[in-house]
Amino acid sequence: MAATLKRGIGKLGQRTGELLGRDSGNKTDVSDEFKDLQLETDNRHSGTESTQAALVLYTTQLLKKKDATDNSKQKLYLLENLGSSMVHLGVSLPRDSNYGRALEQLGQTEERMNDLQLQFVNKVKE
Repeated sequence: MAATLKRGIGKLGQRTGELLGRDSGNKTDVSDEFKDLQLETDNRHSGTESTQAALVLYTTQLLKKKDATDNSKQKLYLLENLGSSMVHLGVSLPRDSNYGRALEQLGQTEERMNDLQLQFVNKVKE
């Protein structure tokens, strides 16, 4: 009985040493496949955190309004301001001006892009 108890205590001491790192000779080795999986998981985790931070920064910038450039004292989103300026200039040019029509169409496209960006931001924030 005493020998069995002594052997059990010896095994417990050995296992405790392994767990605490004192007895590195008897430790179980981790396979290369597990190490690769752990590295891949760490890379994905850090990449996901970085992407999340970039997305927050991007959506925050999209929601900022600035003073309009047409002296109207309005606050507009950046693309909205650009599109509005292009449409305003395009309309002010003669109707037969290709440049004026192109500016007007591009300005309308910029305004639509602004609307789509705002929809995107709202979906991301949900």
